[in-house]
Amino acid sequence: MLVRRLQSEATGRSPGGFSLLELLTVVALIGILAALLVPALINGKKSGSAIRCLQHKKQLALAFQMYVADNDDRIVPNMIGVNGNQPSLQSYSDPVPRYSWAGGWLDYSQSPLNTNTSILVRHDPSKGFYGGMLGSYIKDARVFRCPEDTSTVTLIGKRILRARSVSMNYLVDGSLRSPVPRNNPDQLVAVTAGYSVYRRMSDFRALSPSHTWTMIDEHADSINDGVFLVDVASRSQVDDWVGAYHRNGTGVAFADGHAEMHVWKTKSKHFGGSGVIQPVAQMTPTSVSLSNPDVAADWKWLLDRTAVRQP
Repeated sequence: MLVRRLQSEATGRSPGGFSLLELLTVVALIGILAALLVPALINGKKSGSAIRCLQHKKQLALAFQMYVADNDDRIVPNMIGVNGNQPSLQSYSDPVPRYSWAGGWLDYSQSPLNTNTSILVRHDPSKGFYGGMLGSYIKDARVFRCPEDTSTVTLIGKRILRARSVSMNYLVDGSLRSPVPRNNPDQLVAVTAGYSVYRRMSDFRALSPSHTWTMIDEHADSINDGVFLVDVASRSQVDDWVGAYHRNGTGVAFADGHAEMHVWKTKSKHFGGSGVIQPVAQMTPTSVSLSNPDVAADWKWLLDRTAVRQP
């Protein structure tokens, strides 16, 4: 016993235990492994959210097609200004009921429309639900928000996630409205002069359904109603901004039912960069810097898949 005790004192190791050097070595190895694994876990989480985002877009794309099948080839309405408790903004003078694929007007105020998911999945005009025409096919409000959109509002002292990150291509619209020029100050519109508006699936001719986007994640500081405006006539003006939530990538749904993750070349404010909060009624379109080749390429990708000029 005395010999064993003398040996352990000489080596710094307790009987049946580890030496200090061995313990330090193990701790160092654990630190190295943690440094290697944590980024992998983070990347895995981000990859998982990107997959969920694509699944959401796929569900929206399939709901889009189901609506068409149930409504004699007509596309779901996609109206500017439709929220959860009124069929239109007062600035519209025509009497056409303005139902839409989704309800809700998003901003950073304390309005309940920011967090009300019922207006996304429920369509019942008799009870004041004028949106939700597409959500009726989905029933799950989570599909309308990208998992990486963490924008919130404060209600009753609590920070709550906003209900939606998705908007719909303004030129894909089965309603009976007619586009009007921007110089009409009484209406909130996008310039569509000379470009096709797709009311029915049979309208997709020059631009195929597989090449026409329908739903896209919008920048948290740009999103308001369910419409995403692309000023196809000017070819250089941006009204709404893209939300690039996945390493500069955006989930996009297409009219043929498929979805994809498009990665933008640039991080300008129009394609996932930082923006500012602007009420849509006061929003002034900004010019795209086409002198930047990456911005020009991103803008061309979006324009080419939005609409084509009428023959």
